[in-house]
Amino acid sequence: MKSESSKIDISTINPGLYFVVVEREGERVFVGKVVVD
Repeated sequence: MKSESSKIDISTINPGLYFVVVEREGERVFVGKVVVD
């Protein structure tokens, strides 16, 4: 696996609902959420 300072993690909460979280130095930052119909 690659070792990067920032990692983008896309988690699935509900079908059609996704939110993007960026991890930087162990700190999770909430970027935004995308809702797909």
